[in-house]
Amino acid sequence: MKYRGIVVCFAIFVSLVSCKKSIDSSYLTIIFPNMPWEYQTSNTSSWIKGKGEICSVIDSTKLSDPDTIICRVRFNLDHPRKFRSFILESNLQSNYMLYLNGFKIRRITNYPLPPGMYEKLTDSEDEKKYVKRISYHTNIPNKLFNKKKNELLIVAFDHHPIVTSLRPNIQLFAKHSTPKILNNFNRNSGSSLPVIKINTFEKEIPDEPRIKAFMEVPNPYPPRKKKFKNKSIEYSGLINIELRGSTSQSYSKKSYNIETIDSGGNNLNVSLLNLPKENDWVLYGPYLDKSQIRNVLAYNLFGKMGHYSPGTKFCELILNDKYKGIYVLIEKIKIDKNRVNISKLTKNDDSGINLTGGYIVSIDKDPKGFVWCSAYTRHRSVGATYYNCYYPKSEDSNEAQNKYIMNFFSSFEDNIYCNSDLGQLYDSIIDVRSFIDYFIINELTKNIDAYRLSTYFHKDRDNIDRKLYIGPVWDFNLSFGLPDYLNGYHTEGWVYKENEHIIPFWWQNLLNDQTFKNALIKRWFGLRDGILSSESLLHTIDSVSNVISNAVDRNFDEYDLIGKQLIPCYFTGSTYTDELNYLKFWLSERLIWMDENIGKRL
Repeated sequence: MKYRGIVVCFAIFVSLVSCKKSIDSSYLTIIFPNMPWEYQTSNTSSWIKGKGEICSVIDSTKLSDPDTIICRVRFNLDHPRKFRSFILESNLQSNYMLYLNGFKIRRITNYPLPPGMYEKLTDSEDEKKYVKRISYHTNIPNKLFNKKKNELLIVAFDHHPIVTSLRPNIQLFAKHSTPKILNNFNRNSGSSLPVIKINTFEKEIPDEPRIKAFMEVPNPYPPRKKKFKNKSIEYSGLINIELRGSTSQSYSKKSYNIETIDSGGNNLNVSLLNLPKENDWVLYGPYLDKSQIRNVLAYNLFGKMGHYSPGTKFCELILNDKYKGIYVLIEKIKIDKNRVNISKLTKNDDSGINLTGGYIVSIDKDPKGFVWCSAYTRHRSVGATYYNCYYPKSEDSNEAQNKYIMNFFSSFEDNIYCNSDLGQLYDSIIDVRSFIDYFIINELTKNIDAYRLSTYFHKDRDNIDRKLYIGPVWDFNLSFGLPDYLNGYHTEGWVYKENEHIIPFWWQNLLNDQTFKNALIKRWFGLRDGILSSESLLHTIDSVSNVISNAVDRNFDEYDLIGKQLIPCYFTGSTYTDELNYLKFWLSERLIWMDENIGKRL
C-alpha cells in the first residue's frame, strides 16, 4: 500500500506527563513554537545538513522511493546546557530514523526492509555514539542541542502492506541541572529549610497578567526507604505566577501570588510543604523585616488564640536557577474547609437562606470587585471607609448578593451608631470574641496598618451562624516596632487612636461600650497568663527564628541589608542577632505598657 503523508502528533505545551516506562514527574515537556511539521519540498536549502547519510537522504540521491517521507519541526532552546538530560519519546508504528540537528539519534525497523535498504541505513561511526535502535525512550546528551535554533527531523519509510497509517507520537522532555547552590544544600545537612524551585523559562514575572511557570516543591517529610524515593518531591508541576504587593514590588526581594494548575490551565488543589490541599498561595519574601519572622509570628499568635490564621511555612527559593533567599509560603485567604470555613455561594443563589452566606469582605487599598462606602464616613475628606466584597468575586456574584452584603453591613453600622448599650449586638450581630482578639493582636504588635488596610470579615449562612466575624488577620510587615512613622516604634500608645480619623467609626463605639471593654480586659489578662505571657512570647520568637537560623547567612549574603538603614525602618542592627534582640526588647516593653493601660486609657 502506498502512503502519501505522515501524521505527527507533537506536544507543544508545558506539562508534566505520566509517560510509559521511566519518565518521572521531575521532567518538563519542552515548549516548541506552535507551528506545524514541515514536509520535504523540492527546496531543502534551509534544512540542516548533518553527518552520515542524512545529506543523501535530503538530496534524495539514495532513498528515492516515493514512500519515503521526510518532515521536521523546529524549536528554540535558550540555554540547553542548563538541562541535565533530555529524553525523546517516540512511538512511530513504522520503519524510521530520527535526526537532531543532523545527528542520527534513533533508528527503528519494525517491519522487514526491501532488498538493499538495510545497507543504506547503517550507522556511521559518529552516529553509533548516539543512535538507539530499540528503546521506547531515547536519552539525548545536551551537547547535541544548539543554543536557540534546533531541528528535529523524521525520515519514515515503510513497505509493509499490513500497516494502514503512520501515526507517530513524538515528545521531548528535559530535566534541569541542579544549581550549584542546591548541590551545596544537598551536601550541607545544616540547611533545614525546604527549597522551592520555580522556572519561568527566562520570562519576566509581571504584576498582571499571570504567566505559566514550572514549580518543584520538596516533601518536607520525605520517607527514608529507597523504594519511596520518588516521594521526596511533594509537587512538581505547572503554576500561574505574578508579582504581588504595591510598594514591595520596588524591593530587590519580590513577593509572588502563585496558583497551582494542571496542563489545561485549570485549578489544581495540591498540598505544599504539608499544608492542606488548595490551589491559591503566596510566596512572601521578607525584605524590610530583617528578622524575617514578623508575619509568621503574628499569624502564629492569632491561631493560638483560637481563630483560623493563614498557614505558613518557611522555605528558600530558587528562581530560574538563581538563589532568592528566605521566603514564607502562605495560604491565601479564601473560602475552603481548611481555610475560611464557611458556605460557598453560587451565582444562582439570589434568594432565601442561601443568599445569606458565605461572604468575605475586606477593607483595603486598591479594592477589586463590588465596593461601597460607609454612610457614616462619607463626610471625611480623607479616610472614608470603603468595604469590598472580596468573595464572591465580582464575576461570580449577582446583584442580589451584592445588595444583601451591603445592607448587612449597613445594618451592622446602624445598630452600633444608634445604640448606647451594645450588649444586645453581641448575641445577634457580631462575634465579640473575634473583634476583641483582632484588637488585641493588632495592638500588641502595634500594626500601623490595622483597622484600615488588610482587614477582613466573614459571614456564613444564617442557618449556620448569623454573626459577623472579623478575620483572618493579614499583613504584619509594619509591626512590632519596625516603622519610624505613625509612632509605630514607640512601645506606648494605641494604634486605633493614632489612626482614629481614618479607621471605621465603630471601633471607638465598641471601645466606649462597657460590656465590650470588660470582656476585652478579661480576655487580655487571661491571655497574659498563657500564650501571651512574656516567657511564652519570647520562647515563641526563639522557636520561630530557630527554624530559619541556618538560612539567615545565605539570605543576607544575597541581600546585603544587615547594618543598612532602610526606609521606613526605625531600628538598624549591626547583626541579625541585634534585629532579634530589638524585637524581643520592643515586645517586652509593649507588654508592660498594655498591662498598665488596657483598663484605663481605651
